[in-house]
This record gives sequence, structure tokens and C-alpha cells, in this order.
Amino acid sequence: RVGERWDSTIARSLEFLHANITSPLTVDELARVAGYARHHFTRRFKEKTGLAPIAYMREARCERAAGLLATTRLSVKEIAAQSGFESSSYFCRVFLQSTGFTPSEFRKSRP
Repeated sequence: RVGERWDSTIARSLEFLHANITSPLTVDELARVAGYARHHFTRRFKEKTGLAPIAYMREARCERAAGLLATTRLSVKEIAAQSGFESSSYFCRVFLQSTGFTPSEFRKSRP
């Protein structure tokens, strides 16, 4: 039953992350939500999701940004803020690493 407990705690932390994606979150906060020490949380999170918490958070934010780029005419700066990135330049770097496109290229590639 320990595995089920880990599943529910990781699920709880993922729900919290997605509900607060625009907020500046830390691994410590996610670990607290799960009820575990940072080290144990980080290890279990990676076992369950395949990514470290910070990498997962970046990818989730990039997915949100991609949706906004594809469906709105918001500026890159506005999308960065609404996706939880601390700056538009950091957002552009992370988005390029994640998708292979700059935000502008990604937007232009959509029908």
C-alpha cells in the first residue's frame, strides 16, 4: 500500500502544480503539499513522472504557453506571465529548448 500512498501524494502535488502554474512554485512547496521531505519527494516524483519536479514544471508551463500561442493574440510577454515564467527572455529560452521553436516561430507555424 505504500506505492498507492506515493501515487496519491504525487497526484496531489501535480494537482497543486497545475492549479498554481502561474505562481512562482518551488520544489519545497510541492514536497510540503505531498507531505514528504524534499529529497524523498524529488526521487519519487521522478520515478512516477519520468522528470524531476523542476523539469516537469517547465514542461507544464511550456504546454500552457503553447496553448496560449496557438489560441490567442496575446504578446509573448503576456503569455510568459500567464504561463508562470519569471521573464519573457527566460520563457523564450525555455520554450525554444522544449519545442525547438521560438514562441514567434511556433505561433507562425500554426494554421
